[in-house]
Amino acid sequence: MYSFKNYFSKVKTYFRFGNAERLAVVLSIVISSIVLWFVFSKVENNVLPLIEIFNYLLIVSLVVLLQQSTQKLFALSIGYTTFYTKTPIASMISFVFGMFGLPFIAPGKIIIKDLPRHRIGRFRPGPNEDDKAWIAFSGVFALLFTAVIFYLLSNVARNPEIFKIASNIALLFAVFNMLPLPSFNGLQIFFGSRYLYLATLAFTLIFSSILYVSGLVLAILFGALATIAFVLWFFVVVDKSW
Repeated sequence: MYSFKNYFSKVKTYFRFGNAERLAVVLSIVISSIVLWFVFSKVENNVLPLIEIFNYLLIVSLVVLLQQSTQKLFALSIGYTTFYTKTPIASMISFVFGMFGLPFIAPGKIIIKDLPRHRIGRFRPGPNEDDKAWIAFSGVFALLFTAVIFYLLSNVARNPEIFKIASNIALLFAVFNMLPLPSFNGLQIFFGSRYLYLATLAFTLIFSSILYVSGLVLAILFGALATIAFVLWFFVVVDKSW
């Protein structure tokens, strides 16, 4: 019988970042921080604001590590392990867009594998598309949850600006994660479940768009309504499963 003891044992054994994975995470953090600094910083007289760059590095590090840790933990709960990777082409495209002041975050993707000795018996070896989709979705959920936490902190902090920036960065990562492109998590969600993809995409876009315009409650409300509307439209007009 599955128990928390078994889960914590798997976390203790398999929750780690390998050397290649650490390098990919560091590159992702550095490149994303530079891109965001290019796009959003207020630089005057070409002076390099080291404190501002450090703030972006700190925020992006927290966002990326929370996302990857959530995906690893969720994957372990259903018998998989994840490996983070980032393609050089996506990184170059992101960097070029950033130099022209265009925010394009290439968040990278996860490779999902079976845990040793945990897929023996009636289960066929190898992760299925549904499991891949839910693992990728857990990362997007973590980003949205992180954005909400930073948003709430911005309402009570003495210096709310840094928390607003952090919340916006988490929302940006959530939006770009949903793009159904190669080397993006959105593609895994799309192939795993079109309904899950549409629901997550609709909520992420609407929630991100109106969080700072109308507040948290209305952002959740309109995000939920948009999710229901998109799923119903797809069910009736496109899928026609009825």
